[in-house]
Order: sequence, then C-alpha cells, then structure tokens
Amino acid sequence: MKRRYLLAMLAMVGLSMSAQQSNVEVQTGSFNPEWKSLSEWECPEWFMDAKFGIWAHWGPQCHAEAGDWYARFMYYMGSGQQNWHWDHFGDPAEFGLKELCNDWKAQNWNPETLVNLYKSVGARYFMALGNHHDNFDLWDSPYQEWNSVNMGPKRDLLKGWSDACKKAGLPLGVSMHASHAWTWLEPSQDYDGNLTKEDGYKLNADGTEKWWKGYDPQELYAQNHVPSNGWRESGTIHSQWEWQNGASLPTEEYKQKFQNRVLQCINDYQPDMIYFDDTAMPFYGCDDNIGKNILAHYYNTSAAQHGGTPQVVVTGKQLDTDQKNYMLWDVERGIPDRMQEKYWQTCTCIGSWHYDQAVYNNNSYKSAAQVVRMLVDIVSKNGNLLLSVPVRSDGTIDEKEQAILADIKAWMDQNSESIYGTRTWKTFGEGPLAEASNPMNAQGFNEGQNYSSRDVRYVQKDGKVYATIMAWPGAGDFTFECFSIISEYYSGKVSSVKLLGHGDVAYTQSVDGLTVTIPATRCNEIAPVFVITVEEAAVTAYEKLQAVIKSVEDYIAKVEPIASFTNTGKPSILALPTLREALLAAQDVHANASDTEVKAATDALLAVYQDFKKNGVNKGGKFAGADYTDITEEYLVEASHFTRAEGTARFGKPEYWTVENFNIPNGGDGVKQGLDRYSGNDALMLGVWNDAGNNQEGDLANARIYRKIRLAEGKYYFGAGFNTRYGISNDAYMFVSTGLLNTSDIPEASMAYYPIVQASEDKQLCGLWFELKEETELYIGFQANLASGSATQEFRAEIVALYSLPDTGLDDLLYEMDAVLYEMEPLLGDNTGYYNRSAWQAMYDRCYELMDQIGSFTPEEENALYYQVKEEWESYLAQAKNPGGAPANMPYEDVTEQYLIEASDFTRAEGGEQRFGKPEYWTVENFNIPNGGDGVKQGLDRYEGRDALMLGVWNDAGSNREGDLANARIYRQIHLAPGKYYFGAAFNACYQVSPNAYMFVSAELHDTYEIPGNALAFYSIAEATNNLTLYGLNFTLTEETDLYIGFQMDLTSGSSTQEIRAEEVALYLYNDMNHGKLQELIGELSAKAEVVKVGNNTGHYTAATLDALKEAISEARQVPANASVEQIVAAYEALTKAYDAFLHAGRIKGTTYDATDATDITEQGLVEIYGFTRKEGGDDRFGTPLYWTVENYGIPSNSEGVRGGLDKWPGRDNLTLGVWDDKQNAPETSDITNARVYRRVALDAGTYFFGAIYNTVDNITNAYVFAAGEPLATADIPDYAIAHMPLMDCRADGEYWGIRFTLDEPQEVLLGWQADLLNSPGRQEFRAEKVKLASYATTDIESIGQDPVSAPMGIYTLQGVRIDTEQFHTLPRGLYIVNGRKMVIK
Repeated sequence: MKRRYLLAMLAMVGLSMSAQQSNVEVQTGSFNPEWKSLSEWECPEWFMDAKFGIWAHWGPQCHAEAGDWYARFMYYMGSGQQNWHWDHFGDPAEFGLKELCNDWKAQNWNPETLVNLYKSVGARYFMALGNHHDNFDLWDSPYQEWNSVNMGPKRDLLKGWSDACKKAGLPLGVSMHASHAWTWLEPSQDYDGNLTKEDGYKLNADGTEKWWKGYDPQELYAQNHVPSNGWRESGTIHSQWEWQNGASLPTEEYKQKFQNRVLQCINDYQPDMIYFDDTAMPFYGCDDNIGKNILAHYYNTSAAQHGGTPQVVVTGKQLDTDQKNYMLWDVERGIPDRMQEKYWQTCTCIGSWHYDQAVYNNNSYKSAAQVVRMLVDIVSKNGNLLLSVPVRSDGTIDEKEQAILADIKAWMDQNSESIYGTRTWKTFGEGPLAEASNPMNAQGFNEGQNYSSRDVRYVQKDGKVYATIMAWPGAGDFTFECFSIISEYYSGKVSSVKLLGHGDVAYTQSVDGLTVTIPATRCNEIAPVFVITVEEAAVTAYEKLQAVIKSVEDYIAKVEPIASFTNTGKPSILALPTLREALLAAQDVHANASDTEVKAATDALLAVYQDFKKNGVNKGGKFAGADYTDITEEYLVEASHFTRAEGTARFGKPEYWTVENFNIPNGGDGVKQGLDRYSGNDALMLGVWNDAGNNQEGDLANARIYRKIRLAEGKYYFGAGFNTRYGISNDAYMFVSTGLLNTSDIPEASMAYYPIVQASEDKQLCGLWFELKEETELYIGFQANLASGSATQEFRAEIVALYSLPDTGLDDLLYEMDAVLYEMEPLLGDNTGYYNRSAWQAMYDRCYELMDQIGSFTPEEENALYYQVKEEWESYLAQAKNPGGAPANMPYEDVTEQYLIEASDFTRAEGGEQRFGKPEYWTVENFNIPNGGDGVKQGLDRYEGRDALMLGVWNDAGSNREGDLANARIYRQIHLAPGKYYFGAAFNACYQVSPNAYMFVSAELHDTYEIPGNALAFYSIAEATNNLTLYGLNFTLTEETDLYIGFQMDLTSGSSTQEIRAEEVALYLYNDMNHGKLQELIGELSAKAEVVKVGNNTGHYTAATLDALKEAISEARQVPANASVEQIVAAYEALTKAYDAFLHAGRIKGTTYDATDATDITEQGLVEIYGFTRKEGGDDRFGTPLYWTVENYGIPSNSEGVRGGLDKWPGRDNLTLGVWDDKQNAPETSDITNARVYRRVALDAGTYFFGAIYNTVDNITNAYVFAAGEPLATADIPDYAIAHMPLMDCRADGEYWGIRFTLDEPQEVLLGWQADLLNSPGRQEFRAEKVKLASYATTDIESIGQDPVSAPMGIYTLQGVRIDTEQFHTLPRGLYIVNGRKMVIK
C-alpha cells in the first residue's frame, strides 16, 4: 500500500514539474522573427520532387469512428454526433473529451506496416497528426500533460511514426491544430469543459477515485474564459477563425504554451514539415509573434543541420502573396484553377478527416481514379497532394481503403515518372476544365471536378513533356492542341511519342496539334500518360501565318458539306461567311510584309477561326416553338412513363428502346439497364454510382439508349425533360445519326448532337434540332462515356419528344441581335456594369431558337413575330446590364470610414475657405484647373455648402495644368477581404455628364475608355441623379484584393459645361445571412405585394410581374430553417433580384401621346393648351397661373418675380416647378417637399392621357406627373396616385410625354406635377410648354343588343371582381369588362 502511495506521489510531482517547465528557447540564426527575414526561406527541392504524401489524421476523435470535429459536435445538443455519443458512450457531461482520450487504446497500431504500405503506394513523404483542435498531444509532450504517453494508448505515437519513416526513408511531417482549442471546445462549457484540477480529487458517487485525479482538465479544455460571441451556434467559429468577429481572445499563457509544444516537438523529433490548420500562422489575427517565433526557430534549427539552408516546410491556409514568400500555401479539399508561381500543396481525404463508419458503410470514399486525377491536376499547377487515409480507432485501415490504395499503386507503378521530380510546363493543360473558372471557397473546397477524356494536363522533366489525358478516350485519334504551330505553347517539331505502359504510338503533327493514336487495349484503368519529345525549332511569322491559312482552308473544306441552318452542334451556314472573309484577308498578306503586319493578320484570322470553332455552331436547348406537330408516339412509342421489358425493381430495361454497353447489377434495386424510377416515374437513365466496375456488358465508354426510326424529309426537334443530370460529364449526348458511333466520335460524325450537361433539370424539354433533305433511317437517343468523369454521375430523362417543324424563315432583326449579342459576350460578368450572364444567355438562346426556325412563318405570322421579338429585344437592351443604383435590399455593415476615411464633409489637404480644393484622403489625377479667386479645381467643391468630391469643367478645360483630362480621376487605393460590397455616392450635381463618366472598382488604373471591360465593376454616372440618394455599384471579391475605388471621367468629350459633385460616399459590406433575415425580407415584401397598385395605369404594376414576385416569395418560403448558409444567401439574393426586377420592370412606364381613337379634351378639362394665363398679369419672368392651383411653392427670385408655377423663359409662359440656388428663399409656410401645380377635372369613366411638351426637364429628380383623387405627399404618389410618372422620364423632344389611366366610374381627378424641392438638387426645374388631355373611345354597352342578359356574359369591374349578370341593369354608370372588352354604361 505504501509503495502504491509513493508511486502516486512521484507521479504528482512529475506532473507538477511538467506544468512548470521553462519556455523553450527560440533558436537563433540567419532567420530573425520578422517577415522580411523569414521571406528568405525557399521551398526545398525534396518537397518539390516528392509530389505525393499520405497523412494519418489519427487521434482520439477517431475512437468514436463518427467523423470530423467529433470532440466539438459531441457537445452540441441534437447533433448527429451527440446522438451517436449518447448511444455509444453516454452523457457527454460524464463521458466527455477527456474520457474519449483515455478510452482510446490504438491496440492494433503498427506504424511500420502502414508507412511501408504508403511508400509502396507512391507516397514520398508522410504526415502524422501531432494534435488536433481537441488539444491532445500525440507524443511525450512535457508542455501538455494530456498526451498519448500519459493516457489512452500510453505510447509515444509520434515517435512510432518517426521511427517508421526513418526506416522507410520517408520525410516526416507533423500537423498542429491545437491553437484553436480555446474557441473550438467552448461548447464543452455546458458539460465537462469547466472542470478543474480540484474536481479531480473529489470522489465518484460510488466512493472511488476519479481516473484523472491529479490532471488539470483546463490544460485540455482551456475553457477558463468567457466564451466567444455566438458560441452556441456551431457555425459561428468559421467567421472567427482569424480571432475576429467577437472571438474570445486567448491568454498570453495559452499562446506561449502552444509555442512551447511546437518548438519542443521540433527539437525532439526533427520533422521535415509542419502543417498548421490556421489562416496563415497560429493566432493570426490576434498575435503575429507566435508564428514568427516558430518559423524562425524551425528555419534556424534546420539551417544549422543543413549547411545554412533550411530543408523544412511549414504550411498555412489562405495565404496572401507576401505570406507565400515565407511559408507554403496549403489548399484544403480544393485545387486552384490556374498554375501557381509559388509552390503549394492540396490536402484532402479519401473520406472524412477522422474515421467515419458512415463513409465506409455508404461507399463514399474517393475512388483511386479521383485521387490520381487530382494528383495529376495538382502537379501540373506546381503543387503537391497530401492525401489523408482515415485510420480506425485501433490503428488500422479498412479493406476498402486498402483496395483504393492498391489501385493508386497500380497506376503509380506504371506512370510515376510523370509525377516525381517533374516541373510545370508552358501551360498546365487544355480542355474544358482548363478553360473553365472554378474559384475556391475560403481555404479551398472546390474539389470534385468532373475530369473528362477531353481534359489534358502537362508537366516536363529532363527535356520531355508528359501529357496525361485525365480519362481514357475511345480508341482512335486524339489531338493535343498545345503542340500546334498556332499555339502560344508551340515548342517545335515532335520527334517521338510514347505511351507509358505501352510503348511508341503513331502520331502526326499539324496546325490542329499533335494527333496520337489511342490503342484499343488500355494499359491502365485510370488515365493514359504520353511522353513527348520535341526538337526545339524557330518558326518565322510568315510560316506561322501560312500554317494557319492552310488549317482554315482545310477546316472550311471539311465543314462546308455538313454546315446547315438547323442541325444542332454542326457548323452554322450563317457564321461561315465571317470565317471566309477573314481567310481572304489573311491570304492577301504578302511574304515581304513586316513581322508586325504578319502577326496581326495571323492573330486576326486565328481569332475568327477559334471563335467559329467555339461559337459558330447551331445551338440546341429549350424548345419554345408554337407551331409543330408532335410525332413522339408515332416514332418513339411513348413520351413518358416508359414501359418496362420486365420486373418491378427500381432499375430496369425499357421495352421500346435499345440499351447497349450498360448492365450494372444493383442488388435488390435490380439491374441498371436504361430505366430508373427513383423519382416515382420510370425515366430513361444512364449513370454510375461508384459501381462502374460492376458493368457486365460492353464498354461503358459507349453506354447508349436509342431507337432506330425512319423519318421523311423535313425539320425536326428531338428533346428530353430531365429530372437530373448529376455530375454528368461533357461526354454525354443526345444524338441523331445515320449509324451508331463511339461516344468520342459523336461531335464530329453525328448528324446532330446536344451535350446533356447543358440541359436543365426541371423536366423542361431540352434538345436538338435537325433537318433531313430526304427520307432517312436514323438512330436517335442518348449516349455517354461513363468510364470518364465522376464516379457518381447520371442523367434521368423523364420525358422525350419528337416534333416535326414547318419550313422555317428568319427576319433581319435576328441577324442584328446575333451581332450585338456577340459584341456583348466579352462584357459578361456578375458585377455592376457588365451584362448579366443569365439575361444574355436567355436572349442568346431566344435568338438561336428563332434562327433554328428560319422560314417557318407565313408573312402574316412573320410580321407579328417581328414586332413581338423587337419588343422583347428592346426590353432586354434596356435591362441587359447588372444593375447599379441603390444598395441591394440586404443587411450590410457600413465600412466607409474604415476604408474611405470619411463619408462626407471631406477634409481638405491644405485647408482654406475657397470654393475649390483638394481632398486630404483621396488621390486626384489629371485634374488641376485654376479658377481665380475660387481656388483650383482639384477634386473638392463646396458649392452647395459642404465639401463634395468633384470632377468637371465649365468652359475651362483648356486651363488644366496636370495630365490628360480624358482620364480625370479621384480614387483611393484600399485592400479588401473577400465578400460582397457596395460602393455608392450621393450626388448634388450630375450636370450634363457624358456617358464616359464612371464610378469604378478596379485592380489597376485604366484609361477612361478602357474601364468597361477591364474594371472589376463600373457604374455610369450618367445613370445617377442628383437627389442626394445613393447611386453606385455592387461587386464581389473571392479573395483579398488590392483595389482602386473612385470616380473617373473623360472631360474632353461631351459638353464643355459638365460636372459631378458627390456629397457623400458609402462602402458597404453585405452581412452574413441567416434564416431570420430571410424571413424578415419575405415578410416585408409580402406586405408590399399586398398593397401595390395593379392595373393598366401608368405607374401601376402589371399583374404578371406581381405574380412573378409572389412566386419568388413563395419559393423563398420553401427554404427550411435548417438550410445551409449558401442556400439561404442564394434564396435571399434571388428574392432581392426578383424584387429589383419587379421595381424596375414591373411598373407600367409613361409614354408619348397616341392619337389613335383619341379625342382631345384639353380645353374642356384644362382650359388652355399653351400660353398659360397669369393670375396677376405683369411682365416678370415668374408668375402664377390663373387656371391651375399652385401649392407649397412661392419662392421670391429677386427682380424676376416670385416662382409661383409660371416661367416665361424662353419666350412664353410655361407651367413650372423648380429652384435655382434659391430654395432657401421659400417662405416658412411653404412645404416645398410637396410643391405642386395641378387642376381638378371632373371625368367620366373611361381611359385618358394627360401629358405635356417640355422645353426643359433638368435635374428634377424627386418629382412626378400625376393623376390622383386627392392631394398626396410627394413620397406617397408612387403608392397611392391613380397614375404617375417620374418627371425625369419625360423628354424635352417636342413630343407629348405623360401618363395613361382608366377610371371605372365618374370621378374628380387632380392632374398635374409635384416635386420634393427640398431634398433634391439646388438647381432643378421643368417647364411644360403645352399640355394635353385626351380620352379614348370605348364601346357603349347599349350597342350589344336588346337584352344584354339574353346571352351568357362575363362582367367584371376593372379591379377584376365578377358581377352577377342578374344585377346587370342596376349597375351604376361606369366602365366595366364585358366578355373581355371594355364597355361604358352611361
């Protein structure tokens, strides 16, 4: 008994001594703990050669075998992992993290066996987990008593891994994650996270001692602090990862302890690599010193051992450009979509980071093919792959993981020379994914690319180029385009081509590239690798031009016979002339032309040629025709609910379609043979779900479903309604052909084809058009290369259709649309100023849908269609760009002062009281115009009383003393984090601004004319008004970015008197979203939708646009409370866009006067058409009209009289409202926020026009033409007037501009103009020279017949309320809808 007591006391003393260890000294040397010094580090060659590492992300959380972040989510009530914990371990308050650590034994762990296995698979370095966010060290750590030696396995796990690596000759890495335990374990505070060392001395309920007696739980949990803001929400920690946004900040002791642990690990185990699971370095955002100390210590320690040059690597997440100079960028579960200059690494996992039985049970591991393709892609972009293979609690890996590793090994054994020791080539690759954008999310998270047999990746080594096709294409020809003489990557003549695992292959080199022969027998199961040797050779500019000419000549000869107006996927006859013209121009270039001329000709021809190959084909897509004959059942037997050949399981075989190369048993769900009733209806289906290896028939590369039919001469549409096309690759098609083809040959050899990846998943018909010149026997159906792309991919076609189309024709309007859309394409984008992608695509699709129906209409139909399409086109052009203007209706954080210093009252650089000056905190360039006693125009103007940012000229452009006024600009240079932003300004002047004036956000400065197309976002200031409300632009950043933000104008174009003055600026960061904010928006918009005016009156909303808004609201209501943040943000933005569209497009706009069926009643209702009589006579410029009422307006204007509603400028009296630097003279009794001029007019039921001819409409931004039943506040006119039109929508062009409205009963109406002159510019006015009031003819109800009730009638009020026909004779006089026609009862 005494002996046991003595041993216990010795252990206690040891623990106490451990807790009091002195700090580890930071190693000194050539690297100082400063960023400049640390940036001398260079990535060692061993790491750049290694390419592939394997990680054992294995610790006590794997004991639960329930997935990632187990030790955090076991403490969140209701989480799946807490439910698992209760079922397997009990109450987390009793069996918490500390018990999990102690209960974990790792009893079957053999590090040597695993390390040797990983090396045999192809790993050239190994990563061990040092600690995770659970704060438990996996080595004999003197600075953390909670470690694997003191409890749990009671073994030094890191030493075991280290010894095994040394024996195998593999570099060792250690990953450190514990810096975030401080916040990561906060949910434990509701359970056992606040226990103390003293609690360990308390006896258990049964009188026994606690197993952890003598240990301090706070050394593990570190929860002796106030928790972070939002700590009870599991996702909040992600926004606080950089110790911001309300994160609880760690103590100095906690940070020092972490530093000691890392430095001690470095000293005792000498790892070759340290991995930090932090943004940049540990404690980044609250303390740089820990990271600097660790780097300096590590680099100096290694340098001392390697002749002064460190041979170690440290990784961090989300590094900026400077940080990539002193450490290595690690990308989590993702891959950059472009080659990187600095070396980097992807870390990913074949399943979950911590072992997860659910992943095993659901067969959710990455396949070997996925891993290899990621490895090849990463290496081509200058990176390494670190692959985590989850380890079970007992220290072993399961048999499914072993099988995956065996498949990786098989590929690596054959092809590893294309991986190890390689370096990047001139380009990383070619093909669809090389051309696509795939931005990362936070620290990565963009993996899952569907690599196809059209994707190629390149690397080089020892003078050879290694070209990997990411999935096996079909046997036959394959072309590597980068070896074309016209490619910017062309290196010279190819001298040999070898396929690894096979040997030499036949090849030809032409302008199209290097074409190799793919053998019929595959030498591996994943991806072929070609070794290409090139003899470097110079090519003259003229030789290159001739090669391009020859290529285009051959191409035209090849495509001319198959070009058509109709066949989807085939060259368009309409596009060929442009290519021919470009060819002729190039052929005219002489051999003695200068290299510059030759290069320009080459580039021009090449651009047209490549554009034709990309865009010069007939498009497929959604069917929108109205004139067709449905022949589906005649030729395809069924349009839906496809009959089975046999069986009732989920999967089956269609009775009336042929299925080939596709037969995959799926247990109790039947056999995949072309039918799938997953959605409830039998749908035609091709797909794999981690089961491609089980196919029992043919080659999955040519899986197909088809019918063989005979069709007469004519034009047709073959379409399908898909309910999914999940993960489907680019090598999946709908097709029509005269013979069966390999999938890879369909684009070239079929009659027509449509990539299924382009189809929608809403069961709307998508497909292809084709034309037959004679009766033809055809194969029609679906085909996919299921051996390529994702291991989980499928499509299900629930509906099919075959339509016969009439002969088609097309109007010149479509050619015009096509040309304009082509010019717009380079300016597509998501930020303000750029053409909206989806709207452009919709109009593009519409244009090509109609082009595909050329000649299909009678002259009458074509005429009607012309006006319909013209209206659609004009509407599109008016709304084509992503809107700027007011901020989006989303919660935001105002970051104006953080980044722009001031929001208004801008500080002057030199002080002074002159009108003009220079801003202190903004840069002004190319704008310096002396203005005498008013100072120098240099960006500030206090004309309205407050210093405003200003650019402008006033007949003084010739006096500019600095730079080129064509690029006059005011800007700030700032650094912004990723996010969605709004930059806006409130103007008090936008006078005669030309179209070449912009607000902009850009990564670099540009000439004014270059801003569209080069800036990140831009907003034409000409679209703004000077009503002191915000106008501006929206933009999104996906990474930290240095930006220029400001205003720029070409003051050499446009009027010689033009200017802008921005009295206020704003920079908003739209906030993170939650379900409550979505619900608030839904409630707000629902309330608005119930009160808006719907009808045909100007200013009212159309029923269709209101229905669209309500539909959007309804869709937003479907988002569940537990939806992901991404889903909520998407729903919020979609609803906001729907509301913006409703506001911008929903209102019926004002118009010019239409005299058709109109009766002029101006003098009857308004007394005078023009030359308005004055109430008091006199010759002053300003006066008051006799026959119009003027209210809240009477501003003395010195010797020119009192502004009272009349202005005889420029010669006779005009009706007017306005101010001109004199609003301050308004009497105190006049509320000029509601200044108005109007007449009361008694009108019968009917439809009317009220408007005016204006000789000026100048800056009157908050003003309306209106018809109302009673006087209204200006702000209430949009919501309560009978009709209204913003005055700024009226034009001074000699036409009557105004409003149209309908009254359904006799009524006294106020007609006139109203303005808020107070809260708008100091100089604004309108002058109406002539007025017009007209009524429109309606049909008298009495003319319908003797007894209108004798025939059934539908009678409604104009509000849509049905009236019982029995009450017809008792209706009051007024306007009604009778059988769809407007009728008047007199």
